[in-house]
Amino acid sequence: RGLSLEARISALRLVTDLEMGARKWTEARKWIDELTQLRRDATDYLLLSICAREQDEQADALAAVEKALEIAPQRAGVHAHAAEVFQWAGQAERAAHHRRFSERIEGGRVRNR
Repeated sequence: RGLSLEARISALRLVTDLEMGARKWTEARKWIDELTQLRRDATDYLLLSICAREQDEQADALAAVEKALEIAPQRAGVHAHAAEVFQWAGQAERAAHHRRFSERIEGGRVRNR
């Protein structure tokens, strides 16, 4: 019988980390894509955005970061990463928005707008 879901996820994360560490972006994306089919985790989409960015695939990087924001809008790190991706994509206003939002979350001053 196959691996449990938890064991499969752990194995996929390990292989993803190894591939990313070796800068094998295409291979890492394959494993991350599989992870996204097994669970809904913002970190997977952040990793996917890193791989896409490293491959200069702007549309994929932006789509992945948007998904991470949808999944975890309360996480400062997601907004900080989104700011980096938006800046890289030439979207300075969106980058500034997410940078400020990240700082507000970090400072415990999140307000509904």
